Amino acid sequence: MEKYAYFKYVVFLLLVSIHQACVIGIGKKCQSYIPQQYKFGDYPIHVEARKTTLHVGDTVFVTAKIDLQFYDSLSHRPVTINDKVALFIKVSSVTNSSNPTNVFMGDTTIYRVFDQYFTTRVLKGNKSTAYLFGCQRTNGFWELELQYIPLKKGSYDLSASFNKIQPGDADLPEEVCMLGDIDTFGAQVRLNTVNNQVKRVYPGLESPPNIFGFIVE
Repeated sequence: MEKYAYFKYVVFLLLVSIHQACVIGIGKKCQSYIPQQYKFGDYPIHVEARKTTLHVGDTVFVTAKIDLQFYDSLSHRPVTINDKVALFIKVSSVTNSSNPTNVFMGDTTIYRVFDQYFTTRVLKGNKSTAYLFGCQRTNGFWELELQYIPLKKGSYDLSASFNKIQPGDADLPEEVCMLGDIDTFGAQVRLNTVNNQVKRVYPGLESPPNIFGFIVE
């Protein structure tokens, strides 16, 4: 079970990385390349349940408050992110976690009918899809505040990553392409959690991955 949970998290990161990598050069005829411009670190997102066991109608709270100044480890200086910060936040059913041969079955089902499983309230920021959210720029911070209200019983996990970070720099010339992670510049999400039940969702887990687990009874 521990291997499955870790594998599921790695697959999640891999899918995000593949999506980002596929963007390089799309619609452009690259004649020259420049190195990745920035390299950012990890940034906290707070995920909280008020109880160890939830019921239908309870709430899972997700809050992000990220300073506009992202530290760049390449130049050793802060970079102001002016244009956009978007997050990919995925809530998955783990009903099929005992079937490692089909790790996407639960995810695909819940994504397509997400509103049947959760009511999503967006208090700050904006929602593009069931999993994609744009942060709101407020008083020197990029902020996102969500509430997930479960509509069905079950075991779930929540994972998060950056989807897009746009500093607001001038666009590169059409024939010039940037190598590396051009969407998020290596930025990672670190979940700070309260009442994380990941070890109940995945029994026997010794080193929980960066996910939040919760059970609705």
